[in-house]
Amino acid sequence: MAHPRSVKTDSAAMTVLLGALIACAPFAMDIYLASMPSMTRALSASPEEVQLTLSVYMYGWGAAQLFAGPLSDRLGRRPALLGGLAVFVVASTACALSRNVFMLIGARLVQAVSMASIAVVSFQPLTATFPWRASIPTTILPGNCLHSARRTSALS
Repeated sequence: MAHPRSVKTDSAAMTVLLGALIACAPFAMDIYLASMPSMTRALSASPEEVQLTLSVYMYGWGAAQLFAGPLSDRLGRRPALLGGLAVFVVASTACALSRNVFMLIGARLVQAVSMASIAVVSFQPLTATFPWRASIPTTILPGNCLHSARRTSALS
């Protein structure tokens, strides 16, 4: 029986793939921040309501990271990553089709939970393949602020 073609974990293709997945979160946030003024007009919402979508996203993303690692350990990295990507696409579509700010807030929460899964699962192979990197401050990598906070609190 033929095995499906796989990419070696130490290959250049895997490095590029993981880098692209880790960069998705800050890239998506930068695009979103630039569109906030036009969202207030399009959704007939106040600036505070549109800013709430950002707060909900950040709180949801931070909280979901606590569960994404153990979930990927239980289900496996590939299913957790593919599931996170699928949910992210559906949530992004729901964000684009939102007719009011409250629908957008709910879709952004789902988007945050799925992005947390993508970010955590994408970072796991780096720490498994290069354990010495765990000693390097991870704040230089986008989307890993919570990981750094856990390490810092463990040191104090």
